[in-house]
Amino acid sequence: MIALTNERPMCPARKHRMALARISPGERELEERTFECSTCVRTEMLSMSLDPM
Repeated sequence: MIALTNERPMCPARKHRMALARISPGERELEERTFECSTCVRTEMLSMSLDPM
């Protein structure tokens, strides 16, 4: 899934914003961001475009 750079996903179980846990290099002009729920420890990975600045 590709998302906006300032978007944090909602935890499907707890219905609140997940926290950014780590950023890893992705494919061409993308980075992989891993988000974690602090309550239920669920994780979700999103591909995001690199910031041009």
